Amino acid sequence: MRRGKVGPMLKRLVSELRIMLYPNTSLHLKESSQSTLKDIMATSHQVEASHLVMVSLTSTAPYLKLIKTPHGPTITYRIEQFTLAQDVGKAQAKKTLLQPDYKAPPLLVTVGITHQWTELVLKSLFPGLEVEKVKLSRCHRVVLAYEQDGILHIRHYFVRRRLAHLSRSLKKLTRKELPNLNSYNDVGEWMLQNMTGSDSEAEYAEAPEHHTQVSIRVVEIGPRLDLRLYKVQDGVCTGAVTFHSYIQKTKKEARLLGRNLREQDELKVERRKRQREAIEGKISKLGETRKKRKLMRLLGQQKK
Repeated sequence: MRRGKVGPMLKRLVSELRIMLYPNTSLHLKESSQSTLKDIMATSHQVEASHLVMVSLTSTAPYLKLIKTPHGPTITYRIEQFTLAQDVGKAQAKKTLLQPDYKAPPLLVTVGITHQWTELVLKSLFPGLEVEKVKLSRCHRVVLAYEQDGILHIRHYFVRRRLAHLSRSLKKLTRKELPNLNSYNDVGEWMLQNMTGSDSEAEYAEAPEHHTQVSIRVVEIGPRLDLRLYKVQDGVCTGAVTFHSYIQKTKKEARLLGRNLREQDELKVERRKRQREAIEGKISKLGETRKKRKLMRLLGQQKK
């Protein structure tokens, strides 16, 4: 989702990120500029969302936040650069469209990620793979996340499978679109005319009995993301900053900050407790019908 005012390119990026994470995300989520973080967290609790991905724009750069609900952590990245899927397809001879018709989530592959929080949140963002139960027919996409020179690169690929050891004419028959056979007497005549493989290729096409070999081809479909880790917070956009790319704290300063945050949390809990006791004391003086209605309304406002 997007937070605040963003340009048309970032809006398109948000839409493509939803398709990349599909079917474990909502494709048609409508954000409101008046929604607060509390409203978003309440809605995510109702729909049982495990993560929030927020894209925002400041005067310096766009940012992407990965939030693990409901208690954090929050990882903020600076978007160094990104490429939309339509631009990725323009650089390919045969482009594959990014379409929200995938029935299974993508597989995650991580390489060389040094920060622990980044790896944990990424692995929790994508569902785990059970090797014993997985069906290869449902594995259509791969998300590659690798780190190089402090930059987290994210790439999205589509996996194509074709039967190996087949000539080009036979491969055409295995595709969804069948060839036009109107000018041929039978399939054999079409195969003889379109046979382009050599004798060695035809001999190589003989596979052992009861074994099927499949050739795999990986095609990038986008979007591309190059992210730099900015900061890590313990809570949901709040809490102690355990990592910051520009501010370095000593151990003494970190302990002092942690103690202050714990004291603030304790004061907040105590204040809510006193407010609840005051509300219940006032409602106890009302009648039964009015008491119940008043209690539900006030306590509902207090939770917000």
